[in-house]
Amino acid sequence: MNDFRVDLSNFLKKYGKLKNIPEGIYAVAEAESEESKGVIFVLRNINNEVNIDKQNRLHPYYIIYIKENGEIIHNHFDAKKSLDAIRLHCKG
Repeated sequence: MNDFRVDLSNFLKKYGKLKNIPEGIYAVAEAESEESKGVIFVLRNINNEVNIDKQNRLHPYYIIYIKENGEIIHNHFDAKKSLDAIRLHCKG
């Protein structure tokens, strides 16, 4: 997870604080293979008191990677793998 913190820190140094960000945004990226086609949702829990068994390291955020057919590639417990997928698709 340190890689992502460093990336964010570098981004903030380059562009400054994030201002006027909409509540919801999306981006489309090319899939590397048929197996990787799907959607990565980044959701925010609006009830900050709910963190069942404190297992979600990104609470109150949840990252879920789902294939086109609805099969889950990475659930919210695999946040690192989903973040790696996001990083790979956004690089460059």
